[in-house]
Amino acid sequence: MNLKAGVQSKTVNHTIQVYWDTLGDKRDFNFSCDVGQWVGKNSKVLDKARVVECCQMLADQYPVLVEIQVRDAHGRLAMVMR
Repeated sequence: MNLKAGVQSKTVNHTIQVYWDTLGDKRDFNFSCDVGQWVGKNSKVLDKARVVECCQMLADQYPVLVEIQVRDAHGRLAMVMR
């Protein structure tokens, strides 16, 4: 069985959910904090981008992510699964 961990982050225009293969409780928490901080620091750039572009930015920044879902304020959704 392949367990996954994940985190949800929000910007003004996007709701971002990302998942990765679990690393253990402490490492999952640290990784989720890292992803959340990156989203927070780059929120202006992410808000200007379309949902597909946001998925690509997250995939480029974090190659370990196995699933990325981005939904904008109008309900449009983009998803990357690896």
